[in-house]
Amino acid sequence: MRKRPLLWVFLLTVFGVLICRKLGWLKPAAPPFEEGEQVSLYGTVENIVRKENSRQLWISNVCLSSDISYQRQVLVYENQNIPLKIGYVVKVQGSCHLFSCPSNPGQFDEKSYYDTLGVGFTLKKSSVSVVKKREFFFRQGLFELRQSLSEVLYSVVGKENGGLLCAMLLGDKAALDKEEKELYRIGGISHVFAISGLHISLLGMLLYRILRKWKRSYGCCVLVGGSFMTAYGFLVGWGVSAQRAMIMFFVFLGAELLGRSYDLLSGWSLAGILILIWEPRLLFQCGFQLSFLSVSAIGGVYPRLQKSFLFRGKYWDNILPGWVISLVTLPCTLYWFYEFMPYGLMLNLLVLPLVPVVFLSGALGMTVGCFSLGVGMLLAGPGVGMLEVFRLVLESVEKLPGNCLTLGQPSLISIALYFILLFLGFFMPFPAWLKKSRLQGFFRCILVGTAVGMLLLPKSPGGEITFLDVGQGDGIFLKTPKGTSCFIDGGSSTVSDVGTYRILPFLKAKGVGCVDFWFLTHMDEDHINGVRELLEDGEISIGNLCMVKTSGDEKQEKLVSLAKGAGTKVLWMSRGSCMKESDFSLKCLYPGKEEPSKESNENSMVLLAEWENFRLLFTGDLEGSGEEALVDEGILSQVDVLKVAHHGSGGATGEEFLDLVWPKVSVISVGKDNRYGHPSTELLKRLEKIHTKVYRTDRDGAITLKTQGKNMKIQKFLWD
Repeated sequence: MRKRPLLWVFLLTVFGVLICRKLGWLKPAAPPFEEGEQVSLYGTVENIVRKENSRQLWISNVCLSSDISYQRQVLVYENQNIPLKIGYVVKVQGSCHLFSCPSNPGQFDEKSYYDTLGVGFTLKKSSVSVVKKREFFFRQGLFELRQSLSEVLYSVVGKENGGLLCAMLLGDKAALDKEEKELYRIGGISHVFAISGLHISLLGMLLYRILRKWKRSYGCCVLVGGSFMTAYGFLVGWGVSAQRAMIMFFVFLGAELLGRSYDLLSGWSLAGILILIWEPRLLFQCGFQLSFLSVSAIGGVYPRLQKSFLFRGKYWDNILPGWVISLVTLPCTLYWFYEFMPYGLMLNLLVLPLVPVVFLSGALGMTVGCFSLGVGMLLAGPGVGMLEVFRLVLESVEKLPGNCLTLGQPSLISIALYFILLFLGFFMPFPAWLKKSRLQGFFRCILVGTAVGMLLLPKSPGGEITFLDVGQGDGIFLKTPKGTSCFIDGGSSTVSDVGTYRILPFLKAKGVGCVDFWFLTHMDEDHINGVRELLEDGEISIGNLCMVKTSGDEKQEKLVSLAKGAGTKVLWMSRGSCMKESDFSLKCLYPGKEEPSKESNENSMVLLAEWENFRLLFTGDLEGSGEEALVDEGILSQVDVLKVAHHGSGGATGEEFLDLVWPKVSVISVGKDNRYGHPSTELLKRLEKIHTKVYRTDRDGAITLKTQGKNMKIQKFLWD
């Protein structure tokens, strides 16, 4: 450490960024527009990205009027396909879309992600007109080269492998097949088709070594190598991993030019300092963390283990790098992706040594293919062969049991303890008499094993109930004290792909790989479209799907067919049906076994959860004659928590109903600024009259209830 002052400066920079975030100094100014507002602006085309049905334009140097400028970039989506080049000044008119903050555990933080990219908002359904045809020749030339190389690559290797090689060589992931991405993800090797430090280091070092072999001077090698890699950086896009690798490569070139030795950790530290000075918020992004942790593992931990007599020899030299990187990046991987791929380490040991073959073969095939497709195909052959081997192995692994373990998001305290134990396991000094004893290795293995076990072993059971923010819809998660997972409803009429982007990430963050019982109160889309997505995608398994049988309901029949195809058992619910375990029960109060009403809301399932000393009532969209029938049954009594029916509709949760249940806490699942005016003023007045504490998902985000002895703790995901 004393020999690496840059490392101390980097650590101080990280600490300073953390302090700045705590003080709120890193928050960007809010955009000057409201959601959905029609916006007109001028700006310069910074980049053009082709999407499936549109183009994405990155606009910089934005002017909102003749005397008002906007300091951040704007993303524009349009499908006019008018001729545009990088550097053109354009006028854009469109509907403003503001990036959203997460309102549920596990939900993607769209706003934070685009803030780090320097983007303030997007314009959708846009019209674009050219004001000035000014062209940035260098960057436009690289853009056109990238398009041409992409076309050549597809011609050389075909569509199936073209998407993978385009991502690996050119940083273009738009054409990556969804199933292919999932295959690599489950195998734990999805990083191989990202433009990473590995690819840039490989290409840069190879070019430099070739020039030195040709007896070129150090100055010539540095100038040519640096210029080429800078152009390559613009070609593939300056992702954070590419920035880190490029800075480290330039440090290496500087060391070669000055005749000094290159220190990997010092180059790593300088890269971190420069990147964080340029954009401090990158510290809190997954890409930055994984990239820098991986290099710290190779530069800091790996040399330490190489010196240990326990890990000497060619065998350990082959497997240690992958093992060390996996250990150091494990908490970051779990924090962002919530999953652990048990076969990933083994596959990385197989795949990583072959990645240079794929990369160099593909690059040669692509380059030569510009002049001769036949020769390009021949040169790309080894790379294509390796990709076929990868695919074959990954398909085999996909069929193995336990190929993907959903472990949930570890707490920051758990991550801190993990790194402390890992540091002690690798670097803690031992007495002289232990240094040459195998007991030293035993103690180190105990510390490292304890750290890993703390993250990977299942968490202790404990009950909780979470009302998710799914927009205008319902989605309620229950975990019993014994660990059984249940879900009530799961859909939305205002959030697209609610199952994929809100429900599934939440379940993964909670470590739920299988929902044991999924209850659907009725067949309205805002209660079932999310669970239908999950049954179709198969990313999470559902043990039992519990519904009220409605004869002649085509929507229900299709859902039943889909569930059975996914291996899910269908259970029909009616009054008296009950799921029970020790001090938890979930009982159906309504409807009875008689022919249900044709109105789905009036036929909505009502569930009563009795959890230790607490009672919670879930009413779906019950209203009208259904609510009257339930009141007349005389089975309602006071509850602690009420899930207010029908998103706070004025026609539900009447005074007579409230007089019977008289909840201490009421939760309304409702979409922000919904077109129905929910929750209604009449309903809110009725709740105010009984002095119940009201929580709303549109204001509070996800609402989580946990018991602490005889008290119930309520947590809001969003705070005022």
